[in-house]
Amino acid sequence: MRKRQNKQDSHVVEEVVEEQVVSQSLQTGIPENKPEPERKSVRYVVVRDGYRVEDREYDNPDDPFAVATRDFWKKVATKHSWGEKVDIVQYDPKIHRVW
Repeated sequence: MRKRQNKQDSHVVEEVVEEQVVSQSLQTGIPENKPEPERKSVRYVVVRDGYRVEDREYDNPDDPFAVATRDFWKKVATKHSWGEKVDIVQYDPKIHRVW
């Protein structure tokens, strides 16, 4: 930002000269202040036969609640169903979305 004195009105007028600021930052090698894109953390869900069994998402596959949920659904699948595969997998927004 550069300030200049206007002698006719005797007040200070502020003007922004973006080209000059950009050229100065390029000359000095200082990067512009752009926010970094947010890194999406890896999330995990419990699935039975490829379908999500609950709305909850977990930070890591060793989460005690995720393991307990997986064990419960494994028991259900072996006792009351055809023994579908129950596992903790990485969350995919297309496949594991909640309707």
